[in-house]
Amino acid sequence: MSRSAPSGSSTVVDNSMPPPPAYYTVILPPQIIVAFNDHTDVQTAWGREGIARLGYHGFARAAFDAFVLHPSHAPRWSFSLFGKSEYSLFWEAYDFLREDFIARAKFVPEFAIQSGVGGSSVAACGGRAAGGTIMLQPVGWEEVVRNLVSIRVVYSLPPEFPGKALLGKWLRRAPSKS
Repeated sequence: MSRSAPSGSSTVVDNSMPPPPAYYTVILPPQIIVAFNDHTDVQTAWGREGIARLGYHGFARAAFDAFVLHPSHAPRWSFSLFGKSEYSLFWEAYDFLREDFIARAKFVPEFAIQSGVGGSSVAACGGRAAGGTIMLQPVGWEEVVRNLVSIRVVYSLPPEFPGKALLGKWLRRAPSKS
């Protein structure tokens, strides 16, 4: 703090900048709630640091396996003399849908914001902006994930894809233990 007194005066004048406002650290829980589409009855908790380390595309692949089609639902391999086996059809559908999911899925965030006196508590702020919905992007993934409360994964199956007729059968099948 610098103090200067005008000549011939005994008054002290303070020329320094005021102190910056106090910043409060918001402590977030270690998990982020991840939900698929508008199915709020099925929400999963994912580790914040794990999501950050996965990166955007790694998270997309993990979300696909968790919510759309998991490799454990693959039928057992069997030989087919006259056409593609159900096993081959499953993997063709899996690869097609996974690429489609990575290209078209939207990740809608819910950010943590400070609320209360002095930022003493955390409230959620939905992924909405004046111009519409906010979507998460690959750039700066780690920094953004550290401020999230939840992520809603929005995706719908394409109208046509390989193995569509068998998808219901695969999803009803109990995961294999192989």
